[in-house]
Amino acid sequence: MSAHAEQGSRCASPQGTVGPAGRFFAGKRFCMLAIAGAYLLAEGGLWTAGVVQRGFIIAAMCWIAGCTLLQRRSAKQLGIGLGGLRQSSWLALGALALAAMVVGMLHGAGWQLPAIQHPIQLWRVGAYSVWAVEQEFILNSFLFLNLEQLAGTRRAILFSAVIFAIAHIPNPVLMALTLLAGLVFCAVFARYRNIWPLAVAHALLGITVAVSVPDSVTHHMRVGLGYFTWATENTPAMGRPAPPPGLGMGSAR
Repeated sequence: MSAHAEQGSRCASPQGTVGPAGRFFAGKRFCMLAIAGAYLLAEGGLWTAGVVQRGFIIAAMCWIAGCTLLQRRSAKQLGIGLGGLRQSSWLALGALALAAMVVGMLHGAGWQLPAIQHPIQLWRVGAYSVWAVEQEFILNSFLFLNLEQLAGTRRAILFSAVIFAIAHIPNPVLMALTLLAGLVFCAVFARYRNIWPLAVAHALLGITVAVSVPDSVTHHMRVGLGYFTWATENTPAMGRPAPPPGLGMGSAR
């Protein structure tokens, strides 16, 4: 592990004397607790519905935010500053080129793109872009950094990608794509320590899937319980057209 990666993996220590609480929050035991709590709460949100689901989602977000604050990592360590932004911008540009190539090839081959038949609403694109930033923070600024402190950089890249894919069960399309994307995103983050180009690439590639693959295949990009309920919720009645495709933002809703 490089000196840069090692520095980025450590929890930032407060200035001056560090007490027992500070050492606990900066240590490996708290890293394991943070990951376990976030995973259980997230899975609860994926496999429930209604008010219970919203409660799990809010609890998961609060848990991740609270653990991040307690660990006191710097903006540079979390990858939310400007460091590494220019050096890693090639990933966003590559994702843009890949998205254009995929859509162009499918359109040129005569594929009936769902987005042409039923244009995706602009607000959904914006909402998914924000969700892409949140996912990259969870994946890299939270999960990867904690796993890196526990297992080292290389193992953290693999473990983070696997957990990221597991979070998209039972959607086979998203599980395969998120495993591959997770490996790439975590490897790039390990090298450059910046989530912003990753979030742009994430949004571009996710939108590409939404506009290119029918909802009958992706189930509106839903995961968890929502993957099963989408089909019954959106089965068109006799004589009524099927609902337009959109961005489900990988939710269980």
